[in-house]
Amino acid sequence: MKKVREFLKKINIRGVVREQEPMALHTSFQVGGPADLYVEPLSVEECIETIRLAHACSLPWIVLGAGSNVLVADAGIEGVVISTVKMRTISMEGTSLTAEAGATVDSVVEKSCRAGLGGLEFLAGMPGSIGGAVWMNARCYGSEVSEVLFRVTYLDAALALQTLQVDLASGKDVNGFAYKKSPFQGKPWVILDATFHLTPEDPAGLEEKIHQYREDRKKKGHYLAPSAGSVFKNDRAFGAPAGVILDRLGFKGLRIGDAEVSPLHANIILNRGTARARDIRTLIEQMQEAVQKAYGRTLEPEILFLGRWDSYAEKNREAPT
Repeated sequence: MKKVREFLKKINIRGVVREQEPMALHTSFQVGGPADLYVEPLSVEECIETIRLAHACSLPWIVLGAGSNVLVADAGIEGVVISTVKMRTISMEGTSLTAEAGATVDSVVEKSCRAGLGGLEFLAGMPGSIGGAVWMNARCYGSEVSEVLFRVTYLDAALALQTLQVDLASGKDVNGFAYKKSPFQGKPWVILDATFHLTPEDPAGLEEKIHQYREDRKKKGHYLAPSAGSVFKNDRAFGAPAGVILDRLGFKGLRIGDAEVSPLHANIILNRGTARARDIRTLIEQMQEAVQKAYGRTLEPEILFLGRWDSYAEKNREAPT
């Protein structure tokens, strides 16, 4: 492919550059076919350079964090996958913490806890990166990222550096944040780092909260096998969480190949060994169809579908896009 060869000829970074890299190695589901090109920049600067080169070569590109909330097609991904996993610097100044997009959520939680700063402990045990948490406005245990988010550095559609200043005093709706929504969704923007304003708290108390959250996740089966955590967002109009609704409809333990709805929590799908992406997606569709039939409502996936799903979609025309 001419565009790929041009990219490979021009790329000049210290980070990893590979052809035909299996995405099963880089997603929490541990499924997914190869990316045409896979790049791990070692810095924000290398990330920007890679994106601009992909754009110049007219190659489609996507930025991936920890791969914890995505389902990559068995046929893989066209173009360049740019991973932020090596962009993980965390710095602190007073009660502010700044983390690059690829820093793991748990590493940020641990660092803030040791410094006696509260506000992010609700994320303890959640897989994923800070960039992904900001993009999703990650929420659990009654708290969400936007409540402590102060500033985000990002690359805009014109590939220019921009800063989003979050007005914490005005509330999340003013800033474009809502339940599992952020102003970054639906836009070709790339989150590079995020700064949080935290609150001084007793480190021992924070450590206890972190332990409780991790234990709760363990009881719900988040760590039983490779998964992407919660499959669907909770629609409060249902009157119950998505997991409860799906449990009532008998989905716990339902299996297609090695893809299984968790026997402990019906809003989690597990890879029991050699699951295929299409099996996981088929389970997702069956869950949506059952809820639509029983309640007249559509479950909205938290999971993003990435890659070459076209051939699959033609055989399964009601598959979500």
